[in-house]
Amino acid sequence: MNYRKFLKSLNALRSLNLVVVKRSPTTDDVFELHPLVRQFIRQRFTRPERSSFIEEIIKAYRRFISSHKFQLAEQPTFTTLQYWTHTAELDIAAGRISDAILTLVEAGDAFAASGYSREFCRVARLLLGSIRWISEHSKYKGIDGLFKIYVHNLDHLGEWTEAEGLLDQFQLSVVERDARYILYCDLKCYHKWTKGEFAEAVQWGKTGQLLKKSSDVDTKYDVTHNLALAERDAGQPELALPVFLDGRNLEEVLDPEELDENRGGPHYGNIGRCLHFMGQVDSALVCYQKSALLVEKATKGERILNQGYIRRWIGELLLARNEHKLACIFLQAARFKWEQVSPPKAAQVAAMQRQLGSETPTCSGMSNAAIERACLDWIYGRLSDAS
Repeated sequence: MNYRKFLKSLNALRSLNLVVVKRSPTTDDVFELHPLVRQFIRQRFTRPERSSFIEEIIKAYRRFISSHKFQLAEQPTFTTLQYWTHTAELDIAAGRISDAILTLVEAGDAFAASGYSREFCRVARLLLGSIRWISEHSKYKGIDGLFKIYVHNLDHLGEWTEAEGLLDQFQLSVVERDARYILYCDLKCYHKWTKGEFAEAVQWGKTGQLLKKSSDVDTKYDVTHNLALAERDAGQPELALPVFLDGRNLEEVLDPEELDENRGGPHYGNIGRCLHFMGQVDSALVCYQKSALLVEKATKGERILNQGYIRRWIGELLLARNEHKLACIFLQAARFKWEQVSPPKAAQVAAMQRQLGSETPTCSGMSNAAIERACLDWIYGRLSDAS
């Protein structure tokens, strides 16, 4: 098909209202076939008949991905990330499941750092629904990594019923208590932790940890970190603190002049949370500020999710120090960060704000942008509660 024939076909479809035009104020319009056309093609033509067209489109997407892969580490836009999910969809349609898995895993960190996890989940759901992954998981390289990213995203979004169902299916694929069972324990631990079921999370974490120690399984999977999260929030921060310190001396971490960027924001944030729960408010605040600085610089990992965590934690700590105006600002900022990536956590902050009621000043007169600017000014040392 040459360009002239293509244009003739496109115009014919447009005259029948079978082309959807997606308009954009900043880029060229995008044309998309009406879902009825897609359904007709899939019903009328076999996969081999469609494959030559799919392959040509995949080649175009692959060329784009190859030249724009560097953007995955630079907070890419939703439009850019869609090139990876669209390519994976085409691979699925062509029966190239292994290629689809690798494409999604490649962009997994970038989706986690963005606010677009629902798009990742949509295509991961499509992929797992197109294969018999429970009985044939060993055929597909990278499928466990994809599954982990998928379930974590569902947990953050509060899609716990779907995540629970997937974990039940995953258990069926674990024949023996081997490395994949340690992964299963880790996923269950994290799942229960995100739901706030900390005692059960601790149980799953200990099961996985005990299996790894007793069986001496050679595996990259490790439940230690998620177990520490569960123990900390279950009321045992003294058990979790050594894990988060990772061999470091606490005095070194609390040194105001020290900041190890290679360790990342969660390292300092989790240490600070333990200290906060242990009543060491001033020390926790030192860690929180270091964490916040590094989270702002991050381009990988669950960046927006972590921005929400550190804003909430700082807000709670400022309340304990009676710095109410700033506390209000940080709690509201946490709520904004979480509204898209973790609605349940946003709802928790909203409930906390209602419970505080008139006890704290309101920041309802401030715009979202002004609230975020105030948070950043505090994080970078340019703002105090008095100002």
